[in-house]
Amino acid sequence: MVNPSTAAVIQQGLVQLEMEIAYQKAHDWNSAEQLVLLIRNVQEGIRGTIETGQYARTLSDHERDTLWSLYMNLNTYIENKGTHDLTLDEESKKSFERLEAKLRTNGWGSNIGFSSDWTDFMRRTTSFLSS
Repeated sequence: MVNPSTAAVIQQGLVQLEMEIAYQKAHDWNSAEQLVLLIRNVQEGIRGTIETGQYARTLSDHERDTLWSLYMNLNTYIENKGTHDLTLDEESKKSFERLEAKLRTNGWGSNIGFSSDWTDFMRRTTSFLSS
């Protein structure tokens, strides 16, 4: 079994991302590059979890594939986006707003509690990916 704290770290990053999207909406997307940085931080947590889980042989193939799917899904929001003076077009703003809703729907939002239980994290991740 993977260390439950890794699930908590990834989920905390997703909650921070949801909160940052809400902040950016409220402040006219003035520092949208923060969204790119937060997604990259979450991706680092995912990548580290996969590498550690495979090395320790505590991550199943299905769990690995689910985590990579989450990684790639998040990557779609930051493709071709830098971190210097990022200006989002309307389509990108709407995309981030949909991401915010998906995160909240799956229990990763401000004032929503989440469990650090690995099984619960995998369930939420699968639900997120299918929504």
